[in-house]
Amino acid sequence: MGVLAFGLIITLFLSRDHINPEAIHNPLRELGVPGMLLFLLAFCIFQPLYVSVYIFIAAATLTWEPITAFVLSYMGVLGSGITSFAFSRYLAQDLARSRIPANIKKYDERLETKGFQTVLLLRILFYTTPIVQMFLGISRVRYGPFLAGTAIGILPTTLIVVFLGSGIFSWLGSVFQG
Repeated sequence: MGVLAFGLIITLFLSRDHINPEAIHNPLRELGVPGMLLFLLAFCIFQPLYVSVYIFIAAATLTWEPITAFVLSYMGVLGSGITSFAFSRYLAQDLARSRIPANIKKYDERLETKGFQTVLLLRILFYTTPIVQMFLGISRVRYGPFLAGTAIGILPTTLIVVFLGSGIFSWLGSVFQG
């Protein structure tokens, strides 16, 4: 994987005179608010279908300035968590609950009694890992503690990824343009 990433960086560096960053992010940005809503809709639909959250955050970081990218990324991560929760809770819960292994059931009990703290810890440790997203939906955690724990738990990672990514993309832009 490292060799592939290194090869991609070398290819981009050698073709830097032909890369136009404006062509990548102008279409969504030019749409204004509808572009932002389109981005959020895609984020909330496709991320729960196992499209990496980092692809969406990178797209936001390349498209908008850091503060807007953060707000949109945060809303997208939260929205995709809610989408995963709702899908699991209302469409898969009955089927999946009967298949929860005994060693995992203790976490389900903890989610029922200490939902906020458990969701917060899971989000800080595992962020939007798909299996955690689905497990939260089939668990006995109530919606309020799920939402509060998710909203606070995703904040640090989203902040770090957006602002670190913004700095890296700015640096790469200067390398490839100059």
